[in-house]
Amino acid sequence: DVYKRQPDRVTIEIPTDEEVVFVLLVPTDESGRLRYDSRTRIRDLAGKVKDGLLRARIPEGTWSLLVFARTFFKGMFFGGYVDLMNKDACRLFIRYTHDVYAKRLRKYYGRTIKGIFTDEPSLFHSNRPDSIQWSPRLPREFARDHRYPFTTALPGLFFDVGPETVKFRCDFARTVLRLYLEAFYRPIYEHCDRRGVMSVGHLDAEGEWRRHVKEQIDFFAVTGQMHYA
Repeated sequence: DVYKRQPDRVTIEIPTDEEVVFVLLVPTDESGRLRYDSRTRIRDLAGKVKDGLLRARIPEGTWSLLVFARTFFKGMFFGGYVDLMNKDACRLFIRYTHDVYAKRLRKYYGRTIKGIFTDEPSLFHSNRPDSIQWSPRLPREFARDHRYPFTTALPGLFFDVGPETVKFRCDFARTVLRLYLEAFYRPIYEHCDRRGVMSVGHLDAEGEWRRHVKEQIDFFAVTGQMHYA
């Protein structure tokens, strides 16, 4: 945290070995609590970080400095995990799976092969419990959906920032869910539906409530994009 009452230039070491995405200067009250609303423009100082050091001018006021970094999942049974909010990545997945199934097995569709099963897709595989779902598309898509910057909502996903904390978290969930459905579930559903087979499967963490919210956001919205789940 950085608390400055007068304008000042600072040099601060940024403590992360991962890819720094945002370095946010967030308004903070005298007790050290973050306090702002959706009209507040949060300054991102990530462009001023070089060789692990932030060199920037801190304006007059009381501030917290929050560093957000992207970390890549290291799986127990597999390596990394695909970004299921990325349409291009999911389109490539379908090309190498469902398109190949249709090419080689189409004559069995609707009879011997009734459906194509997807096992435990998830928005959230992480080695860090203090992380959130992430895609490089999120900032742009969030701003398009809600008409204010993603960086305004971001601190509120981790801290109580005042009366609009719930709004920030719900707006984030809505955008994440939309991208998830548009990139992964809906294209698979439409692919199967056009070929007379069902899109079927089960979700990761569908029975564990706390995990489910992070991994799927909304059980009924997700399963609504499958023929049978």
